[in-house]
Amino acid sequence: AALAMEALGRWSELEREGRERILHLTGQLDLARAGAVAALAAGVGAAGVGCEPLDAAGIRRRFPGIRVDARACGLFHDDAGTVLADAAMRALTAAALAAGAELRSPARVRSIAATAHGVRVAAGEDAVDADRAVVAAGPWTDELVGPLGLHLPLAPGNAQVTYFDAPELVGLPALAEWGTDGEAGVYGHPVPGVGYKLGFDAAGDDPWDPDAPAGPVAAEQARLEEWVARRPRCGRPGA
Repeated sequence: AALAMEALGRWSELEREGRERILHLTGQLDLARAGAVAALAAGVGAAGVGCEPLDAAGIRRRFPGIRVDARACGLFHDDAGTVLADAAMRALTAAALAAGAELRSPARVRSIAATAHGVRVAAGEDAVDADRAVVAAGPWTDELVGPLGLHLPLAPGNAQVTYFDAPELVGLPALAEWGTDGEAGVYGHPVPGVGYKLGFDAAGDDPWDPDAPAGPVAAEQARLEEWVARRPRCGRPGA
């Protein structure tokens, strides 16, 4: 939570410096069992974030477009929402170039090796020598840092999301329904110009190859549509 609040401040600063809107802040509603909601409230509060625990009546009153049963518990906090990815990447690129960074893209990093004076990064057909390397390679991390003797307990997965064509939901808060009894939870947030984006918060247990071709899984989309029928009144899925 503390890292999220720091990131929010930095995104806001970047937004003020540029010409594009980066943040779409509508708050977030977490749905979970009472004990989990209390733990979430304690963690969020410790980071200095204001939040409001809600019972089922409170959820229905604040968010009449979200269906919950009589035993529902929730936690709402205002300082949450969506980072508009395309605008954010343009702003980060512009800031990096203004700070003197050299960008090379697309250029796949093939290896990182320690040298007497730092590191050598082989990217594409070139090699770059530097004092240090910051690795943010997602599912390819182990492939790059393993030869350096760094073995991280990572289990990357491919999480499918579905965009719902429902512009009327763009003012709803982000949602996080925490899974119980081994079931995957659901997360989602509004997307200006589209409607709402939803996905399960856990991928499958099967090993995932990030270089293998991947396509949408109809059964997973159907499960999300079933969830939508019980929660927000979304429209039809988009392309």
